[in-house]
Amino acid sequence: MSFEYISGSLHWDNTDLSGLTENIAQLLKEKYAYTGAYYLYNTDIFLQRASLFEKYFPDDYFYYSVKSLSNIHFLSHLSHKEQFGTDVVSSGEMVRAARAGFQGERIVFAGVGKTAAEIQLGIDMQIHSFHVESLAEIRLIGQISSDIQKNARISLRINPDVHVDTHKHITTGKEENKFGLALKEIPAALDLIKSFSHVSLVGIQSHIGSQILDHQPYLNTLGKLTPIAKEIEKTGFPLEYISLGGGFGIDYKQNPYSKKIPEEFSLETLSNGLHAFRPLPWKLYFEPGRFISAPSGVLITNVTYKKDKNGFSIAITDAGMGDLMRPALYGAVHPIFPVREKHQISKVDIAGPICESTDYFSRQTESPELSEGDRLAILHAGAYGATMGSIYNTRPLIPEVAFDHTGTISVIRRPQTLDELLTLEMQ
Repeated sequence: MSFEYISGSLHWDNTDLSGLTENIAQLLKEKYAYTGAYYLYNTDIFLQRASLFEKYFPDDYFYYSVKSLSNIHFLSHLSHKEQFGTDVVSSGEMVRAARAGFQGERIVFAGVGKTAAEIQLGIDMQIHSFHVESLAEIRLIGQISSDIQKNARISLRINPDVHVDTHKHITTGKEENKFGLALKEIPAALDLIKSFSHVSLVGIQSHIGSQILDHQPYLNTLGKLTPIAKEIEKTGFPLEYISLGGGFGIDYKQNPYSKKIPEEFSLETLSNGLHAFRPLPWKLYFEPGRFISAPSGVLITNVTYKKDKNGFSIAITDAGMGDLMRPALYGAVHPIFPVREKHQISKVDIAGPICESTDYFSRQTESPELSEGDRLAILHAGAYGATMGSIYNTRPLIPEVAFDHTGTISVIRRPQTLDELLTLEMQ
């Protein structure tokens, strides 16, 4: 997942992005009459990152977070890995996972606001478990399972009140967050489960946040969950698993000029730290997403206009916040570099065309001097990029393209047309 300039061209590992993006631009133009921005993914990197979990946790199970990068192309590849299932947060993601080859027993359903229709679909699909987040949700699952006389497997998402050093908008394990059950609610949850004959408690789960770089909070979380699991089992609920969730961070600062070792989450360090808890009487699950998907994708965009200001310039690109929401949503930073190397450095704002003042990818950064027509790569954009895309300003969803070591280029989501965008609307 390294980037470097070789002979003036940006290379992604061993792939020359200058030549590759030129070929893709020609392909999209000829086949779809499309000339705009697109997501570009390296399938090999995606699979290599997934394999790291198999390497460091050979006895554990992984439920990939579909919301991070949900294209069926990648889910289909993961479906062939026996240790992988999917972590979904909507009925749409359940159907997506099923179409990619995941049977119900390889799906866990998270999310704080599951609807009755989504719960019934999950029961009908016989999913591995619902990660329940409130007493009301337990009650609804119990009622639906009783009405249709089908069993529902659930786990309790417990909020362990563990502090993590990450952005305030992506912490999920503190007492004040909307997610999970508080420790004091566990007895009431167990009593409620006992009142429903078609509900089985099979595990406990926690997810403490995202973009975490330190392994210690996971050990702290497991340290809190293991005695809870033992107490739950004393009340007559034999548990199958404990899930530590996901949130493993990557180095968003890595760029073609950085010689530093990437500062990302160390799976090896976590694996070593878990030795103190093993052997466990339960299976151990993880729900990785960003760690696998973020380094696997870049957003390719073109400079449409350049505006010179006092002491800096603004480059307007054909991609906007509707295509990559993270910078506008919570100030996320992605390195941005031209596909063809440029040596003059200046202060540049890189902004999109959306009619919003927050539609910026970067502000006042030291950047290669850009010109109209330059093709840019916005790095580490595989996670929460295309999946958060919108059609704001009536801008169709952009295409997604994948390549691998064989040189095969695949359009894995074609560009949306205006007719498709408008087809659901009526006069």
